[in-house]
Amino acid sequence: MQKSIKRTLYFDCFSGVSGDMVCASLIDLGADRKTIRNTIESLMPGEISISIKRVMKCGISSLSFSVKPRKGIKKFRTIKDIEKIYERSSLSSETASKCIEIFRTIAKAEAKIHRKKIDEVHFHEIGAVDTLVDITTAVVGIRLLKADKVISSPVNLGGGTVKISHGLYPVPAPATAEILKGMPVYSSGNYGELTTPTGAAILKILCSAFDSVPEGKIKAVGYGAGCKDLENRANVLRTLLIEEEKEELKPDRKEQVYIVETNIDDQEPQSFEYLMDKLFEKGALDVWFSSITMKKSRPAIKVSVLCKKERLNTISELLLRETTTFGVRYFEAGRMALKREMIKIKTKYGEISAKVGIMDKKVIKISPEYESVKKLAEKKGIPFYKVFKEAEFAARNKKF
Repeated sequence: MQKSIKRTLYFDCFSGVSGDMVCASLIDLGADRKTIRNTIESLMPGEISISIKRVMKCGISSLSFSVKPRKGIKKFRTIKDIEKIYERSSLSSETASKCIEIFRTIAKAEAKIHRKKIDEVHFHEIGAVDTLVDITTAVVGIRLLKADKVISSPVNLGGGTVKISHGLYPVPAPATAEILKGMPVYSSGNYGELTTPTGAAILKILCSAFDSVPEGKIKAVGYGAGCKDLENRANVLRTLLIEEEKEELKPDRKEQVYIVETNIDDQEPQSFEYLMDKLFEKGALDVWFSSITMKKSRPAIKVSVLCKKERLNTISELLLRETTTFGVRYFEAGRMALKREMIKIKTKYGEISAKVGIMDKKVIKISPEYESVKKLAEKKGIPFYKVFKEAEFAARNKKF
C-alpha cells in the first residue's frame, strides 16, 4: 500500500468573488509573490506595477491586490490583442491557453449581450490591464499551489443595483449573469455588486465543481480583500487549501482499456470456442461469455472482450463479421495490473512455465501456466491435477 496526498483548493464565496480577490487570496495562501511579479512583468515589461498590502476587513486580516498602469502603456481592446500577448509570452502553452479561455468566456458574454461578434467586442472589461493581470495571476497562482482539484462554494451575487456604462442595472450585471449560467448562486443582502464578470469567469473555467467544503485537513487559509467596505460583513474571499491522504494500491502497470460487448441469442453454441480463439488472435486481452436473459425471456450469451484502444476497431469489426449480432457497444475502463514475467519452474515431473506478478520490484504472485501443465501431464501420463499441485508447491517455495 502506498499513501498519496490530494490537494484541493476551495473558494468560499460568501462575499462574492472578483479577480483581485482571487489573486490576493492565493498569495495569502502561499503562492510565491516573486514568481507572480516576474510572470506579470514578462507579459508587460515596465508597463504596470502591482501593489500587495495587508488590510483589515471587519476585523479579518486580509491581502489586497491592485494593479496600476504606468504612463505610456500599450492599449489593447480586443480578444485578438489579448491572444497575441499570451502567444508571445514565455508562459507554458497550457497556462496561456487557460488564460485565453477565461478571457474568451468574458468576451462571449459581452458579445451575446450586445449582439456582436466576439472579435468586435471593444469594452473596458477585456481592455483593462487589471483584468489581464488578475486572470494570469489566478491561473499561475493555482499552479504554484500545486492543487489537484479546484472547487467553489455557491456564489453570493450581492443585491440592489450596479451602474455600468449603459446605465443602472439590477445585480448581477448582464455580462456577469451570462457567465454565471449553470453555476449555483444566491443573493444575501443589499450590498451592491459582489461578483464581477472576471471573478465569475475565473470560477467557471477553473473550478470542477460547486459544493460544500470537501473532506480533508485544512493546511492553509488565505483571505483576499475586495475594494468595498461592507456593513457588518467582511468583504473577503476565503480560500482553503485542503489535503486528503489516501492509501492506494500502486501496481507497476496502470492503463486505460476498452470493454466491447454484444448479446447473441441466435447462434450455434459450438461456434463460441472458435470466436474466442479468433478474438485472442486479433489482440484481445481477455474474452468471457455470460449467460443472460433477454426480452421475452429468451436465453442468450453476452460476449465481453477486453482490449487496448488501438485494437478497438479490429475487435468490433470481428464481432460484427463473425457473429449474428447487428451491433456492439464499447466503453472505456481503467485497469490496474501487476507487472508480469514468465519463468521456468522445476518440479519432480519436469519443467513447467509460470507467470510471475511483480509490484514495487517484489514478486507477490506466481501462477503455473495451464498449457504448460497440460503438456507435461499428457507427456508423462500423469493426472493434470497432480502436476498442477506439484507446480503450485514448487512455485510457493521458489526463491527470488
